[in-house]
Amino acid sequence: MTGGDSSAHAERRSSGGRALKRVEVTHVAPSGFGSGGLWGGGERYALSLASAMSELVPTRLIVFGTRLVRYRVGDLEICELPIRLRWKGGSVNPLSEQLALYAARTRLVHVHQYHSVLTNLLLVMGRLLRRDVFVTDHGGASYNYADRFELHRLVSGLLPVSRFSAGFFPQLADRTSAPLLGGADLALFHPGAEQRQRQVVYVGRLLPHKGVDVLLRAVDASIPLRIFGRPYDESYRADLYRLAESKDVVFNHAASDDEIAHAYRTSRIAVLPSVYKSSDGASHPWPELLGLTLIEAMASGTPVIASRVGGMPEIVDHGRTGYLVEPNDPRELGTRIADLLDSPSWEAMSAAAVAVTHDELNWNRVAQHCLTTYSRFTRRSSSS
Repeated sequence: MTGGDSSAHAERRSSGGRALKRVEVTHVAPSGFGSGGLWGGGERYALSLASAMSELVPTRLIVFGTRLVRYRVGDLEICELPIRLRWKGGSVNPLSEQLALYAARTRLVHVHQYHSVLTNLLLVMGRLLRRDVFVTDHGGASYNYADRFELHRLVSGLLPVSRFSAGFFPQLADRTSAPLLGGADLALFHPGAEQRQRQVVYVGRLLPHKGVDVLLRAVDASIPLRIFGRPYDESYRADLYRLAESKDVVFNHAASDDEIAHAYRTSRIAVLPSVYKSSDGASHPWPELLGLTLIEAMASGTPVIASRVGGMPEIVDHGRTGYLVEPNDPRELGTRIADLLDSPSWEAMSAAAVAVTHDELNWNRVAQHCLTTYSRFTRRSSSS
């Protein structure tokens, strides 16, 4: 999602100065999701998973900001620790002297992002405090010491979002769970009574590896395209606007969650055309470790089209919930879009997309899978 504060953020209840309680699981993410952090899928993943887990066991989510803030979202306790510095300036390297206190007041730690000094420190703290430390990676990386000091030896278990993601960590193969995959907030993303428009929607950040330029080249001028995403690269944004000239394209750079959910419910197709090699010539070995926006679209009853990139083939059932196309191929993508818009099988694909998100791709299942994996790989006692 790319817009305003999520419904979860709107339900904040400050915990003020209450004493720090011990919890079962502490999730740690370099940045929070939303206006106080970032709008990326990795940040949303950590929040959504921790929220679902809090309904099963006492759970805390630690993120980092400008000052100490503690509040609750439903059953989930969220703590924003003040950043004292970012090691080597790394975006996933926030450091706070208060981290050890929180690591001590939990049974185990689940940290999001592997290639970071933040994770390095938590692994060492885990050894000293006799706490298990589990890792899920979302593709973020900053200067760190994991390889230099073989810190993978301190990882209790890797919980990858996809088989594709797991492939980047062969050193953890003996402690790697089955893929978590992901889920959608079914209270927000669901089919509705609104009239479906003959239009295509894209939701995600506007960065070269997302392949939005491929989508703009692919879509016919007669087909409305609605693009929801924040621009993070001014040159790329300018390129996209040039490609959109003379086509029925509308950009929305600051949509709310409700606006995005409405766009899914009223569109016939959602597209995520990410690439391994972008238009600027850069290579992207891990452009999409999963593709949460695809799951949210499917939960809304909207069939999807995605490129055969990263973990997306693991969540798109080709011919049943949507289609997979080769990356960087606007001709194939354009043909699939035109065919699916008016396909007689659209209704069946829409129903299948909803069914798979309810039965297989949901946050409760992900949280349950995590708890089972913790029990399987836990190796240290965690006395108070």
